[in-house]
Amino acid sequence: MGKKLLPKIEEGSQIVICSSTALRAQQTAQEIFHALCYNFNCTLDLTYDGLCELGQGRWEGLPKDQEYKEELKKWEERSAFDKVMLPKVFTGESYHGVGERCKRDLQTIYNKHAGKIIFVVSHNAAMNAMRININQVELPHDHPDLPLISYHNCDLIKLDVPSSGNIEEACFKTNI
Repeated sequence: MGKKLLPKIEEGSQIVICSSTALRAQQTAQEIFHALCYNFNCTLDLTYDGLCELGQGRWEGLPKDQEYKEELKKWEERSAFDKVMLPKVFTGESYHGVGERCKRDLQTIYNKHAGKIIFVVSHNAAMNAMRININQVELPHDHPDLPLISYHNCDLIKLDVPSSGNIEEACFKTNI
């Protein structure tokens, strides 16, 4: 990932690399840091709880048993709007809740490191929740398909923050 980023970064840039608290995200952030620190002024700013993956409540880290599958089936039958607003499984988190907590941490990170290039290592559902929340994606009440983007490991997504510095007014872009 670091090698992939090298040609995309302007010489003399100051870089900050942040991640969720997940070990795999921290390891990825550290690998990116090591790849970039020889060419740029880099800082690691680990870790942020708000950047973590969508929480699965009482099923977190456990096998997905029959009860979990029944809960998930109920969620899958909901409208796109309800899928964002309601938890995926009982005691879990909603996409809306994940988007809100991600947005808070992104604002904190931006305020702390304004003027620098900031790389954030996060997770698929969290990235989709942020995109839906920040871009205010319209969600139908009468259609079940959630407007998700299939992100792959180490995909690059850009968040353009306006001069106001307000994450609420940012634009989330994919395929950069």
